[in-house]
Amino acid sequence: MMMASAWRSLVASLLIAGGASPASADNAALMTLIAQTFGKSAVDSGAAVGVGLALIAPGQAPAFFSYGYANKSANVLFGSDVSFEIGSVTKVFTTNLLGQAIYGGRLALNQPISAFPRMLGSFKPLTAKVTLAELADFTAGFPSLAPNCNEKNQPPGCLKTDRPSTSEYTAQDFLRYFQNATPQNLQPPPPSLKALPAPYFYSDFTVGLLGLILGANPNGLLSNAALKGWEALLQKQILGPLNMRDTALYPSTSSSSTALGYQQAIGAPVVVNGALSAINVVVAGAGYRSPADPPKVAISGGAGVGAQATAQVGGNGSVTGFTVVQAGQGYVSPPKVAFVPAPGFPAPSSPAKGEAVVSGGKIIGVNIVEHGAGYAAAPTVVFSGGFGGGVGRNATGTVQIANGEVAFVGIADGGDGYALPLSVVVDPGDGFTNVVPIWAPAGALHSTVQNMATFAQAALGSPGVLVPPAMAAGFKIAQTPRACTGQKPSLSKCPANILLSDLAWATIPEDKVNHVPAIVLKNGGLTGFSTQIMLMPARGLGVVVFANSNGNQVSDNKSTGEAPLIARGALYALFYQLGGGGASAPR
Repeated sequence: MMMASAWRSLVASLLIAGGASPASADNAALMTLIAQTFGKSAVDSGAAVGVGLALIAPGQAPAFFSYGYANKSANVLFGSDVSFEIGSVTKVFTTNLLGQAIYGGRLALNQPISAFPRMLGSFKPLTAKVTLAELADFTAGFPSLAPNCNEKNQPPGCLKTDRPSTSEYTAQDFLRYFQNATPQNLQPPPPSLKALPAPYFYSDFTVGLLGLILGANPNGLLSNAALKGWEALLQKQILGPLNMRDTALYPSTSSSSTALGYQQAIGAPVVVNGALSAINVVVAGAGYRSPADPPKVAISGGAGVGAQATAQVGGNGSVTGFTVVQAGQGYVSPPKVAFVPAPGFPAPSSPAKGEAVVSGGKIIGVNIVEHGAGYAAAPTVVFSGGFGGGVGRNATGTVQIANGEVAFVGIADGGDGYALPLSVVVDPGDGFTNVVPIWAPAGALHSTVQNMATFAQAALGSPGVLVPPAMAAGFKIAQTPRACTGQKPSLSKCPANILLSDLAWATIPEDKVNHVPAIVLKNGGLTGFSTQIMLMPARGLGVVVFANSNGNQVSDNKSTGEAPLIARGALYALFYQLGGGGASAPR
């Protein structure tokens, strides 16, 4: 597929600036443009404090890009070697270990947890029937975490804090929860559950239990030693063979190269008659020390000058509002992006929303912030406004859809005269780190973008990465869809275009009509950290994204911060601009 003219001209300018020959550097320049469009723009707009990306394509080494800060207060820049809390992406390491055990004949997917009586003791009747596969594909019928303890209600295995350490909440406490709990239908409405598998419900606890089973001594009662066993197994069967030296429960690198997590406030500017009229609080953030020490607010872009604003901090450490001190003049609102449904086709059930990315007076891409649903045909994209001085030439583009959603906008003509979008960047508060809990196999590893790119290549079967047969089989087993994420877990009854649950991974189904292969993905979110790995195995494409901003506890495979938005935009850009997107795969 030919690159759109706007992309070709920008790629050419990058080649000229770098002194490289087009024949040898075209793909590298294209990847740089993709990273700038989806990664750098998140930092420039204030949506992320720091971003690290790896872009993977066949026949070349991964390309690494970093923007912003890993540790803002210490002025440590983000880098591909920075240690980062990857949260729930840890789960796909655990399910690979399960797949390797299946491949080696040591375990079976349909093996119930009651098959380990010396390790786990006894369970209630329905809980005893929960299988290893159901623990991993989220159809075991358990919530993400045990309920919190309170003065009136302290059920067995309840949590006194959301994320206690392994000494505060031990393997015995963890096991006590499962021994006394019963699987439920946790999707609304919640009828009682009489048989397994249960309707899909994302759970840290079930994959945590799976990891401890893998690491435990089968002849002794489950203890904290099982976590050490899981670590040893991980090192022996994945980290060691892939030479992932910077991946561990606890970072081995110095604190200066370890990312902190941030929950920075985000504000949306309002322009009236060329002046900054107000800044609305979009995300209140957290970690701000006191009302007497508010964060700095930087206003840039929009073709105007002179605007200044301050932030107000509440007693809970969040931003409660903004005050415009100087309104400035000459400001314009960012370009509007509208998706007009194709004539003769029904309107989408949910419209898509996009934000234009501007560089050098031209629109170079569109961040799809809401992909919409129910598009039977590709809509037309229409750009309006956003010109510096009010005069310019509108950009044009072509929309690509996949599974009824807007997937990508290719820029045919970037237009001219666009101002950099007006942005409000609020300094982050104090950085966060997260405790390692007993369910660490579900979400506590530290890694680097470089290490995760190696893991992604191994999962793709990329040439040049030596993957032992057991690990390759582990990926294949773990990345096979097992359940529907809808109200009924049966794959045969799964509605079209709905996300499928593998063993901790998720799969976006292939769109045969629009020639878009299946995508396999996993996200991760902890306080201040957002992570995403997305793979398109049929084309050998992959993306890894770290963003130390506004991550939170994952409740399902939906967005947990900036990383999923960046990764999805980047993967589809690779597919449509480099991977022959929109055409049948080569035979």
